[in-house]
Amino acid sequence: MLIDIALATYNGEKYIQEMLNSISNQTYQDFMIHLRDDGSTDNTLTLCENHKLYEQGKLKIYKDNIKGLGASKNFLKILGHCNSEYIFLCDQDDFWMKDKIQKMLDHIQKHEYKNNIKVPTLVFSDLQIVDRSLNIIADSFYRNSIKSSMCSSPFDFLLSNHIPGCAMVVNKSLLESIQPLPENFRMHDWWLAFVASFYGKIAYLDEPLIKYRQHGGNTVGVPGMNINILRQIKSILNFRDLLDKGLLHKKKMEIYIDKTCSNKILSYESNRFYDFLKGNMPFLEKNKIFKQIKFGEPLILSYLVWLFL
Repeated sequence: MLIDIALATYNGEKYIQEMLNSISNQTYQDFMIHLRDDGSTDNTLTLCENHKLYEQGKLKIYKDNIKGLGASKNFLKILGHCNSEYIFLCDQDDFWMKDKIQKMLDHIQKHEYKNNIKVPTLVFSDLQIVDRSLNIIADSFYRNSIKSSMCSSPFDFLLSNHIPGCAMVVNKSLLESIQPLPENFRMHDWWLAFVASFYGKIAYLDEPLIKYRQHGGNTVGVPGMNINILRQIKSILNFRDLLDKGLLHKKKMEIYIDKTCSNKILSYESNRFYDFLKGNMPFLEKNKIFKQIKFGEPLILSYLVWLFL
């Protein structure tokens, strides 16, 4: 069964060959990489066109005259070329464990049904945090970050995303469910996770299957490592920014659901979230839910923001 890999590039010459080599060495070999470059000024495209995967016909490169879209919009353009039943997202600077595709494919096939119906599904794995030379900084992203591997409710994705795109595999049903996309929603992987949590399922594979490289050029790195009480208190300075972001996301999520939920049976949790978006949730119920949410932001800051949402 052919699976698709969406790869967005921009000035990635330093690590792209190592990334492609790790895909080439996968135990599962029935894949197609869909690559779009966002206007690199280095040798990224030349290196990709000279790679054996391109010569083998396993790497398609899409070229146009549009530059500077940014990581999120670049990924969304690539996803438009992905038609297989399962789609992996890939960053240009990471490194995949050799059995990443096989293990994640097995996992999503076990979890994508609810009451014998295939639903929009996202599976994600843990990540090993490494430096630019792939030396290990931490064995587990989720045991060393403020983000939670237990995220599964739409409430968990209101203020922040817990799941790096490079750790995801999604099914075609989820990809078909993300439209209509909100204008300027911050990141593609965040939106995929939210839609999966609202209309389908999210499942976690508790094993690091990717080396998540940290360096000065990362679009997004590892958030909230070694956060202590002093950092918790200092985080309050970000109250206005996080509140504005939460209110904006709340409105965009409400508009999306209004356009897509007719004739759909929602889960109890999704119905609760929709009531919250519509302002139909009593304060005591809202306070009770707070204790269950994985915000992915400092706790004190999250509670203050939650009171005003």
